[in-house]
Amino acid sequence: MDPAADLAQLLRPVRWPVPTEAEALADGALAFGLGLLAALAVYGLLRLFLARRAAPGAAMLAELAASRGLAPAERLLAQARIAGRLRCAAEIRGRLKAALYLPESGIDLAETDAALDAAIRAAPSRRAA
Repeated sequence: MDPAADLAQLLRPVRWPVPTEAEALADGALAFGLGLLAALAVYGLLRLFLARRAAPGAAMLAELAASRGLAPAERLLAQARIAGRLRCAAEIRGRLKAALYLPESGIDLAETDAALDAAIRAAPSRRAA
């Protein structure tokens, strides 16, 4: 017989101390807290991917509405900025560019507002592609 095997059989089995009620309660509270923390982390990650996003043109429509209360020169500049971000508003951009460099051109700001509003609403969204 192997003497090491005999020695291993002679050793007493390892006995862990029986946890007290307070230790068991503390362990349970720790496990519960870690579970809540993990659930909060998963919720935070899922919220990043599942959150509703505003429509692509919503910010431009809000900016256009905010520009209506500006002075005519500032309103014209705001309209030009909005038209510059629209890919499909080449005609509007041309009219605004001419009005920016020739202030006496007499551009109708309300008409340009309506044309920009229609162009923003008609612009294809990026999700449809």
